[in-house]
Amino acid sequence: MRIDTTNEFVKRVNEAIKNMAAQPHNPRELAHVFVPVPRSMKIGNFCGEIHLDNAHISIVKDGKARGKDGKVLFGARENNADLYLVSGNMKD
Repeated sequence: MRIDTTNEFVKRVNEAIKNMAAQPHNPRELAHVFVPVPRSMKIGNFCGEIHLDNAHISIVKDGKARGKDGKVLFGARENNADLYLVSGNMKD
C-alpha cells in the first residue's frame, strides 16, 4: 500500500497547528512543528498547503527535536526516521 506523502505530511502538520491554535496565543505568533517521517518518505515543498503564514519546511540535520532549554525532546534517528521542522506565523 502506497502512502500519499503529500497528504500524510500536510495532515500531520495541520493537525498540530489546529491544536496549537486552540490554545491562547498571539496573532501572527511564530509557531514551530516537528514532524518525524519514515526515512523512505520523500518530502517536497508543500508550504502552500500548510495552515501557517510564511510557512517554511526544513530537515533537522541531527534528527533531534529540542526544547527552548536545549534538552532533547525526541530523537528521530533512533526510530529510523527523519525529522522535519515546519515554521511560520499563526494565522489571524
